[in-house]
Amino acid sequence: MASTVLDSALFRDSFGTPAMRAIFEDGALLARYTEVEVALARTQGRLGVIPAQAAKDIAAKCDASKLDREVWAQFYGRWDELAAVLPNERRQDLPPEFRMPLGPTMIVRMQGVRRGQQFFRRAVLSAYSNRCCITGIADTDLLRASHIVPWSQSEEHRLNPSNGLCLNALHDAAFDAGLLTLDTKLRVVLSRGLARKMPKAVFANYFQIYERCEIEHPERFSPDEKCLYTHRTARFIGA
Repeated sequence: MASTVLDSALFRDSFGTPAMRAIFEDGALLARYTEVEVALARTQGRLGVIPAQAAKDIAAKCDASKLDREVWAQFYGRWDELAAVLPNERRQDLPPEFRMPLGPTMIVRMQGVRRGQQFFRRAVLSAYSNRCCITGIADTDLLRASHIVPWSQSEEHRLNPSNGLCLNALHDAAFDAGLLTLDTKLRVVLSRGLARKMPKAVFANYFQIYERCEIEHPERFSPDEKCLYTHRTARFIGA
């Protein structure tokens, strides 16, 4: 029994002929895409827009064989089946990040649970009136209770609200990565390398605009200066 109209022997030709479907099937469509890319690269190579060798390399990479296209058409969207038939020696040739794991995609794993994490989050966000202390963002879905000294590095301060800052997700990630810290007057200090990691407009609008600005102070649980000192000296990447 047909699962879609296009699979139906009775109705599929109402939406196109076999010849048209052959033109737009996945393998043919991908082949046309790559032909356009190859033609563009060769033209740019002749005009000097890109190096001639680069144009040759692009053309070589786009030269998918008929077998490649058949494999794509057969296994597109069915990656578990492809992983099962891919020889082990070929799989080992791939970089680790491209090696598809064998077996089920879900496994049961024993792991530790951070007890008290919800208390810490509620205490920190409440202290800052549920607002990011740098930007003022007040959507709790976008806010994080950031540990100044990481959870893994100080059992003493894990649940200490004074070891926390209420930050939005972006600045929380930057703070945790050591790309942003606070000085002794609770002013934002940015890593000098941060600007190199993003377009100028993004850096200006989301980071530079807050540089040297003092954070909004909490109603209680002021940031612990010893914890901040540890962050500045052990986590912050100044260069």
